[in-house]
Amino acid sequence: MENQFKAGDLVVIKSGGPKMVIEYLDTEGNAYCLWYNRATGEIIREKVGLGALEVHMAVKESQ
Repeated sequence: MENQFKAGDLVVIKSGGPKMVIEYLDTEGNAYCLWYNRATGEIIREKVGLGALEVHMAVKESQ
């Protein structure tokens, strides 16, 4: 199966969670993702398996 993700993609974990940006992909099938934790004011980095992610479909507002 071909990888559908690339650095800079906005993604979410399939089971739910915050919107994250893919920082980079490793060769073992993982994405290193960044997101902002509003409660602590920190940017968090976490390794997530590609199978657990899906592209976030943002709804564009009408102009």
